[in-house]
Amino acid sequence: AAMRTAGFDADTDFVLEYLPSAQVKQLLLAGEGAAALLPEPQVSLTIAKGSAMGLNLQAAVDLQTGFGSEVWDEGMAPLGGIFVTQETLDDAPRRAQFEAFAAAYDEAADYVMSHPEEAAQIAAQGVADTFGAQWSPQGLAAALQNGRLVFESRRTADLRPALDDFFARIVGQAPDDAFYVP
Repeated sequence: AAMRTAGFDADTDFVLEYLPSAQVKQLLLAGEGAAALLPEPQVSLTIAKGSAMGLNLQAAVDLQTGFGSEVWDEGMAPLGGIFVTQETLDDAPRRAQFEAFAAAYDEAADYVMSHPEEAAQIAAQGVADTFGAQWSPQGLAAALQNGRLVFESRRTADLRPALDDFFARIVGQAPDDAFYVP
């Protein structure tokens, strides 16, 4: 959908090859790849690493352009969510646990956006400890500061019309009512 919005035809303008993001980044940094589709913060991290190597890598297509609506800003796209089963919502103690988790997530998202450098340090350390990967805290902070990576929470009920439109653009139709928790 983003490629169509940017005026490209994925079937005729590109030769698509699906590779792990680590391999894609290596190809780009070695000058062996013409373009890559990566999520944030990988885009900002790869641009920062390329810059340190003297390469001029740039984001060419904004994957979020065209997904603005009345409930989120132009340039933002919903790329994640917290999902809960009806069974959990119907069980009072489990619902309370879920609501406590959701509140803690909201607080963490607010903290990340208001303290990008510190959050980037924490995230980089977490990725190293958990996955053995190295993320540049500066690149991650840049993704938060330049608005290409945004953490915030919105309730499904508030987003429903925009989500229906988003899903229709991506998969060709909006989900039926059973997809959403009332």
